[in-house]
Amino acid sequence: RQMCIRDRFFIPITCLALFVDNVVVAAGHLRYLPSFFLWVYGVPLCIGVGWGALLYIVYWFAEHPKLPLSNDGKGLVVLSLLLSLTDFFVESCVPTSLFGWEWVGVGGGAKVPLRNLLGWFLISSSYLLVFARVEALEAGPRKKMAILLICSIALSILIIAVLKFVRVVAGID
Repeated sequence: RQMCIRDRFFIPITCLALFVDNVVVAAGHLRYLPSFFLWVYGVPLCIGVGWGALLYIVYWFAEHPKLPLSNDGKGLVVLSLLLSLTDFFVESCVPTSLFGWEWVGVGGGAKVPLRNLLGWFLISSSYLLVFARVEALEAGPRKKMAILLICSIALSILIIAVLKFVRVVAGID
């Protein structure tokens, strides 16, 4: 069976999740407990794979012909919102000790910082939009994969910079 471009989506999105989470860990906002087996620098491999799987499923919903959401901007933003709300629900309702991480410096009794939800919404919606555009390109699968890997790193850096700017303007940092 020929691998479709959606199947190739999993590798770059897993790299994106690992990259972003490593930046968050390096910034001191998040700490993973030592109960994980395989690590990519400061982040367990299963975290990146989990985010890759969630975004893969969301993209499948976006391109599924029998569902009312298309892979246009509006549908992908709705799916990203659902993905962010799923993350919020899981992190708010399930003790983080079961997952093996803890947020550092979260005040006011909140279990999940707002920056986490905003960050993953921006990352997932931006990346899903880029992926839809790359998929439409007239290029071979290897070239599309390279474009996706480059875009995932560029988007991560851009979104992290925007979030840092918002935090500085809001007087949080």
